[in-house]
Amino acid sequence: MYTLDLGRRQVTGRSSVIEPPHFRHDENPRGGMRGARGIAVVDDHVFIANFSGIHRFDSAWRLIGAMSHPSCADIHDVRFREGRLWVTSTRNDLIFEFGLDGDIHQCLDLRNFRELGTTLHGKEPRYLTDTDIFSGTTDFRDPRSHDRLRSDSMHVNSVCFLPDGAMLILLGRLRPSPTAFLPAFKAALERRGWWTPLLRASRTLLQKLYLEKTRVTREAVDLLTGQAAIVRIGLDGKFSIPLMLHRATHPAHSLCAQQDGTVLFNDTTTAEIVHLDPNTHAVLSRMKVAGPFLRGIARLANDLTVVGNQNHLYVIDLPKQVIVDQIQISEDPQEDIFDIKVLPPSFQPLPERLVP
Repeated sequence: MYTLDLGRRQVTGRSSVIEPPHFRHDENPRGGMRGARGIAVVDDHVFIANFSGIHRFDSAWRLIGAMSHPSCADIHDVRFREGRLWVTSTRNDLIFEFGLDGDIHQCLDLRNFRELGTTLHGKEPRYLTDTDIFSGTTDFRDPRSHDRLRSDSMHVNSVCFLPDGAMLILLGRLRPSPTAFLPAFKAALERRGWWTPLLRASRTLLQKLYLEKTRVTREAVDLLTGQAAIVRIGLDGKFSIPLMLHRATHPAHSLCAQQDGTVLFNDTTTAEIVHLDPNTHAVLSRMKVAGPFLRGIARLANDLTVVGNQNHLYVIDLPKQVIVDQIQISEDPQEDIFDIKVLPPSFQPLPERLVP
């Protein structure tokens, strides 16, 4: 985790975060279970998530609490609201409401929304029962316990609350049902050693059929793209989808509610910051930012917006649609910004390690 002084354009602290318990079993060489995830700042406390747990620190960076549950994993977003934490469990399409003691107050299973399935032309079957979820039948914190291709079908990676109390949920990327089987099918072929020979054979066949490379590439992209959607749930329980993004090749990220009832988020596929009115479903603006992977967004007190793009932080004037500043936080190209929050001045300098 990093702290930055934007006025001086300077990184003021860099700290290793607490690793999740099954980190050594992660087979993803690029990212997977490593690193810090969502952040929530509440007065003189900060909640920092890793892949499978949330740690609470005071302004002196002393660890004063932690919470974790077997059914909550691949945590992306953390939001504090009315004394409780809302957490996206991206690994299994769930959103948890935790008390600060770590007890689950409620859980939203996005596969259980009939309206969602109707709108998206194909409802995913429930992966877990309520008993499975609350009792922690499967420990999703351990990557060996489940098949991610089956458990993560919507990539539920962000949640926020509007001033009127409505909840917004970001389904970062979901595949339409006609192609939902493809990743699992490809994985099964790879496990048996059949994928590479099949790929070679198909290329030979396509060449014999004189199909243009551009056409083949375009059709392959169509199979591997999906949709992203923003879901709105009002205080009355009414359900709507203010926005759907089609042909998403990367998950959308990072809802950021505004005081006027609108919301910002990152369309990572197009490398654009999108300003949306979730009540009228109107897209107010789109601003292109240098790609390739936008994630993390926050508003500053001076009405500027900061957004993450791999190991760079961009300061943006959205009304004027201009990039004001660009700050590189690390020389390591493998480090990607995940979340951004404004830290109160009461916090002491960040230590080199955040450890129990």
